[in-house]
Amino acid sequence: MIEPKEEMAAASEAVSPQPLTSSGSDVEFRRDLAFPGLSEEVLQRLGSYGQEELVPEDTCLYTYGDRDTDMLVVFSGAIESRLPVKGGGYKVFRSLSAGDFSGELNLLNTQRSIAEARTTMASRLLRISRKNLRVLMRAEGDIANIIVSACIWRRIGITGDPSTGVILRGCDDDPDLLQIRRFLVRNYYPHRIEELPQDGERGQGLNRTRAPAVQLLDGRVLLRPTISELADELGITETPDPHTIYDVAVVGAGPAGLAAAVYAASEGLSTIVVEGIAPGGQAGTSSKIENYLGFPTGVSGAQLASRGHLQALKFGVRFAISRDVVSAAHVNGVHRLILAAVLLFAHAPL
Repeated sequence: MIEPKEEMAAASEAVSPQPLTSSGSDVEFRRDLAFPGLSEEVLQRLGSYGQEELVPEDTCLYTYGDRDTDMLVVFSGAIESRLPVKGGGYKVFRSLSAGDFSGELNLLNTQRSIAEARTTMASRLLRISRKNLRVLMRAEGDIANIIVSACIWRRIGITGDPSTGVILRGCDDDPDLLQIRRFLVRNYYPHRIEELPQDGERGQGLNRTRAPAVQLLDGRVLLRPTISELADELGITETPDPHTIYDVAVVGAGPAGLAAAVYAASEGLSTIVVEGIAPGGQAGTSSKIENYLGFPTGVSGAQLASRGHLQALKFGVRFAISRDVVSAAHVNGVHRLILAAVLLFAHAPL
């Protein structure tokens, strides 16, 4: 169970490719995997998990910043997936027609949406709620793999688009800029970098007093933000439900923490992982790991973290990203974890 804290002010190789661990610009976007289209047989199976709706033209189904968006399957009509761009406009990322479904990586977690979905004509849709989607992901393994793979590749396409995402301004060798960039990369958030001038008094002065800076798509600029401030502003922070008692709470999303979460969730236990920076822990920054079971030729830490994170999401694990655990106590039969901003409770062992 989680309550506000008054006293104290984050799969298989086929669906978890290496590019998800980078900004996406170094890999060719696979549109066929991002938008596979669903067969008639799959559409019929999905019908039992959702509710059909007739939606008028030009209806906003969800918009930028929304959390816990539903999955929308197009039976007929069309939906535009739109991305915000600098200056307040938008660009069409994809037009979805019969057999397509909405959503990208945020469909698997509770982070804020970085896209908007809007009908472009009268449409017949199947709305699958988050609750029913979790049931679907557990019961329909083949469909779950299609959804996870599509969500990954859609985020890769978004992060590789230079016209969207936040702008980081600073010097390339600034450790603070590097820390922010690593945070965004490891959380798969779209961004690009604009280097400030390093020559001349004016450039040096800007670097010392104002950099690094993060320009948001609405034009606002955050000067030297902390990781927690940036995570909250961008919606990367996944605030735990204040009324939920979890069966298992895992502190730290390193390889061991991710493995524990996957094992617990795969057995049907409600599981949450609390992580201060990003899934993967220290191992996520390793260039190559050669002593991890199952990878005889080695694997990069980023790739291992990405796969473990996505596998956990597939089984419904919740993540509290950019949250540090301050202390833990056994209270009235449950473990209470005090986080930087909230109280978290998990069942105590029998």
